[in-house]
Amino acid sequence: MWVIATGQQPYDGLNFDIDLSLQGLRPEFDNHLPKCYVELAVRCLNKNQESRPTAEDIRNTVQKWRTDKEIMKQFETADKYIPHLVEQIYPKDMFTSKLINVRKISKKLSEMAIIPSKPMEYVTIQNDF
Repeated sequence: MWVIATGQQPYDGLNFDIDLSLQGLRPEFDNHLPKCYVELAVRCLNKNQESRPTAEDIRNTVQKWRTDKEIMKQFETADKYIPHLVEQIYPKDMFTSKLINVRKISKKLSEMAIIPSKPMEYVTIQNDF
């Protein structure tokens, strides 16, 4: 939803490494976007996977938007907004899928955990959304 709204990759200019994945960053959306779009995007980015909408929820939400004249007007207004795109800092291959070292991430998470003596599956990480 971020790429659709901005035409840019999120976190361009930051190092794509383990530290970035552990920061829990979420992209910020411009105020030119319809509020309902931003609210759905925030729900989709929830750290708790169980709190994210399902594909069916998203489909139903978008179908409701398409029948609401006021919401469609908001989208038409947003379409007129042309962001000043900046040149991408990193090459496009930076944003393609790649293998990650899960053990290294798990070790870092264990070091960050409040109760390091317990395995990670017993540690609850606060949800900030």
